[in-house]
Amino acid sequence: MRQTKVKFEQSLIRKFGIQFYYGHREIILKAAGLQENSLLLGIVQHGVGPTFTLYSDWPTPRLNSLRRTPLWVYSKENENELRNLGVRNVKAIGSPWLYSINQNTHRLSSLLPNSSKGEYCLVFPSHTNFAYLEITSQEAIVSRIKSWKKIAKNDKMVICLYWVEFLDQRWHKAAELEDVKLTCVGLSATDPLWSKSESRIDFYKNLHSLLNNASYCIFEGFTSAIFYASSLEIPFGIFATEFEERKIADSSQFSQERTWLLASAASHFNEITTEKIFTEISLSLLGIDQLQNPEELKSILEWRVLKTLSV
Repeated sequence: MRQTKVKFEQSLIRKFGIQFYYGHREIILKAAGLQENSLLLGIVQHGVGPTFTLYSDWPTPRLNSLRRTPLWVYSKENENELRNLGVRNVKAIGSPWLYSINQNTHRLSSLLPNSSKGEYCLVFPSHTNFAYLEITSQEAIVSRIKSWKKIAKNDKMVICLYWVEFLDQRWHKAAELEDVKLTCVGLSATDPLWSKSESRIDFYKNLHSLLNNASYCIFEGFTSAIFYASSLEIPFGIFATEFEERKIADSSQFSQERTWLLASAASHFNEITTEKIFTEISLSLLGIDQLQNPEELKSILEWRVLKTLSV
């Protein structure tokens, strides 16, 4: 009997496992005042942007009936667009990014720009081993770093890598040659998914700290970090490399994202700047006006307490 229950719980975790990514589940549970061993019986949006970034989130799994389980998104824009597409069980609740800032600083006023100049230029390279595979030589990495140095006019530079690239020694050798610092704010997921590793649970906390000490950011292309930086009013620019251009040419999703950025953040292309309109867009997509108090959030969410998650 116990073994059957364990298998059932593990099947639920597999169905709804995306909530563990980047510590989303833990942030939402804390915001709602729910037990730490609760599993959300629905899907939490896992990336920021227009609705096309939610392809993998709908349709949600079914649970003991023909009814689709809930989809919880960040913004009212996404909720409305999905409802217009026929999605019924969808609700905007605000983003884990904003809840995390509130939990770690006890005030959303931390979204206000840092009055200090900042300590470094922060670079977010496009992933070379995530959704698009390409073997990258050490020489090619050095070339990319040199291009960022020209933009940064030799300011102190920190490069924030996805964990796959952070484990690639070619990046470390190239960074050593160019005298720049590499960092990684954590993992998207762990094995098992519910591991309490700080590398997953503190992902947003670490990212907020890293961004808060940056004077400006350089991006190669579309990424959720653009919206996080913009929400903090950190100046940033988008400078596409040959690698990014090949990604866009090879993928309709990447080309859609580029088209959206060109329409919404045109002034940020090839120039470091802040733009109030894009900051407002970012905060709206992050659900600044959809954040719920604990009781409201608890009334929206569906969950089940699992013994597996007590381990």
